[in-house]
Amino acid sequence: MINGWQILLTISIATYAISVLLQKTLLKEPDSDPIAFCIVFQILTGLTLGGYVFIRGVTIPNLIPFIPNIVLPILLYGVGNALIFQALKRIDASEFTIIFSSRVFFTIASAILFLKEPFSSVQFIGTMFIILSIVLISWEKKSFSFHSGYVLAIFAAICYGMEFVNDAYVITKINVSFYFALVLFAQGLFIGAVYRRPLMKIKTVFRVKTLARLIVFILLYAIQAVTIFEAYKVGKNAAQIASINQTTTIMTVILAVVFLKERKNLLRKIVGVCISSIGVLLVI
Repeated sequence: MINGWQILLTISIATYAISVLLQKTLLKEPDSDPIAFCIVFQILTGLTLGGYVFIRGVTIPNLIPFIPNIVLPILLYGVGNALIFQALKRIDASEFTIIFSSRVFFTIASAILFLKEPFSSVQFIGTMFIILSIVLISWEKKSFSFHSGYVLAIFAAICYGMEFVNDAYVITKINVSFYFALVLFAQGLFIGAVYRRPLMKIKTVFRVKTLARLIVFILLYAIQAVTIFEAYKVGKNAAQIASINQTTTIMTVILAVVFLKERKNLLRKIVGVCISSIGVLLVI
């Protein structure tokens, strides 16, 4: 029987995967800047969710007890994004994808430790299957030499993995849309304060020919951010949700094969999808 949290999580995974494809097309523009794009989309997504909250007439809660929990994601995601940008300068995207997928283990550990969630050995094996599928579809044959890029990617994974649990806790006390409107807007400002030079390139984000895609991207990102934590509010299972959410990588690969014609290593990608599906069944 399909539960409500599974439907919400499926919506989150699908919308995120589509948003990644849109992001790829937006960043392919010759003068695009990923940091400027990151600043703009987070601020605009925050404003979009803020508008939704206003229309819904959501009551603004007393935020004073939650100030540490609200500041934490701004710092962790802000630092995490900075680490991601620095890591991607030093290692290939395929290597980064594999290492960054380790964030699920930090989420599982944090959920068990701080949220007192159960997580069985079968679910852990399922998580390993999902990670294996990510490795399979992302791995490029080359010599391996450990260097600073891997360390940066691991620390980025720690930031994102631990913050997922903080978000899961806060949204049980605060409206999900209001929380992410506040956090995403503040994160955009924080990254803008840290990376000032890319601010000069913000105008490159607002191209007439890509404006429609940018709007759709923002809407999809807002939907995925809200639905994944609405799923948690229903299921109360951060570790389980974080494990299954790793399949966003697999979903993105499938959509890239269909729509972007990225057919390289197609057989390996098909096998990866099958392994990932087994993993999801074990985690559920």
